[in-house]
Amino acid sequence: MNSRHDADATAFLMNTIMGFWLGPTLWVAVRLKLPDRLRQSPARAESLAEELSANRDYLRRILNALASVGVFHRDEEDRFTNTSISEMLCQDHPSGIAQLVDTSLGGQNYPAWALLEEAVKRGECAFDIAHGVNWIEYLDQHPERREIFATAMTATTRATEKAVLNAHDFGQFELAVDIGGSHASLIGRLLERYPSARGIVFDLPDTVAAGRIHWQSASFADRLEAVGGDFFKAVPTGDLYLLKLILHDWQDDDAIAILKTIRKAIPSHGRVAIIETVLPDDASGHLGWGLDIAMMVTTGGKERSLSEHSRLLSTAGFEVIRCAPTPSMYSVVEARPV
Repeated sequence: MNSRHDADATAFLMNTIMGFWLGPTLWVAVRLKLPDRLRQSPARAESLAEELSANRDYLRRILNALASVGVFHRDEEDRFTNTSISEMLCQDHPSGIAQLVDTSLGGQNYPAWALLEEAVKRGECAFDIAHGVNWIEYLDQHPERREIFATAMTATTRATEKAVLNAHDFGQFELAVDIGGSHASLIGRLLERYPSARGIVFDLPDTVAAGRIHWQSASFADRLEAVGGDFFKAVPTGDLYLLKLILHDWQDDDAIAILKTIRKAIPSHGRVAIIETVLPDDASGHLGWGLDIAMMVTTGGKERSLSEHSRLLSTAGFEVIRCAPTPSMYSVVEARPV
């Protein structure tokens, strides 16, 4: 009995270690744009290494490791081709998963994980310790990484927005404001379903300016406005506010400050829809626990339970109307001003 439990525990731990190894390996494949190259034609590691000015032995080992888990396929002639997984990792894939991998498994976030022990001891964000600035300041200083991050956030929206919109009835509204809406993926889908409504995508000025290219030819473009600004200072007025994966970037005081800014702008009949992970009250299995650690490391933010969301909203002048789970890992916490 104990030996079986020991074997299960060993398998879990070894799979966790292997997953950690494969993460940066997958990141390197994305950075080298191997999926994009193999979409053109099958290739051996030697020819790929020559094209990319890479070490052939190291590159072959990268390809073999990823082929072993189904990311690539190696045929009998030692040529590598894409699989359905690596096709999704092409730079122009509409899912934006390549950019999500670039942001999550390497780049600016990777050094922060090495400082997790120090961060836990100091009670500070590991990213801030690693870079000497917070994540927003870092992205301001590195526009290329900011665009990759924005595309990655759009990817998370695209991966879940259908489940969210199918599961939650947003009711009647005239003007929706997507706070931190980046490329307007969520509000665009919402406006498609509400053809008489209008929308505003609100984000940092550079972000909304760059994001227009993604929706300026869409069917809802004449009903959507892009507004740049700072949600700690002021937000546009609307009767439905969308906050998808916004509050979890921040500690409680900052999250309350964002909600208070909205409270100043929202009419008495307006509503706020917070689309985030809602943690269980106990330590039962939920993907949000892992995301909570990721936020602790990279932004200094946190995932929250329903009672924690309720406390934030109450402090900012709102009351929770309902919390609607969706088939994704996210729920919709809807609130109104009081």
